[in-house]
Amino acid sequence: MGRPDAIRRAPPQVPGASRISKIIVLFKLDTTGHLTVLHAFSGGSDGGSPYAGVIRDAKGNLYGTATGGGSMGFGVVYKVDKSGNETVLHSFSGSDGASPFGGVIRDSAGNLYGTSEAGGAWGAGNVYELDPQGVLTALYSFTGGADGAYPHSGVVRDSAKCLSARREGRSEVYSK
Repeated sequence: MGRPDAIRRAPPQVPGASRISKIIVLFKLDTTGHLTVLHAFSGGSDGGSPYAGVIRDAKGNLYGTATGGGSMGFGVVYKVDKSGNETVLHSFSGSDGASPFGGVIRDSAGNLYGTSEAGGAWGAGNVYELDPQGVLTALYSFTGGADGAYPHSGVVRDSAKCLSARREGRSEVYSK
């Protein structure tokens, strides 16, 4: 029996993340089924528990989030280059967000957008923008009231440059 059709038609290198024992790795899988580990997360300053998928830019760099680790233990936004070198772009402090379960999206200017499941101004998560210089701006902090709390998904951006995020069973739209 051959491989599933989805694997045969996959791009030459499909990035992903996997948990091997207690080590979390970022890997690529080529069309022949050869797996290469790009980065093994230590759970320390480089991040830990990268639950969401990754995105790739035109240069082949991968961007994602890890829900734990970082300099304060509240998670990170990271970049891994084609050689597997990881750079922490932002380490969450709690007050600017914590536990980014959702991944990120990237605009044409190189800004990354995402959500943190906790932390922020009210402790109930936020929607953030991370610019190419590494400056994080909270676009919206959930209060835990009528606006909901604890967004687990990432965001999507529409043609009007509005960001949508799903949290606690509802979807919301935030203008940028």
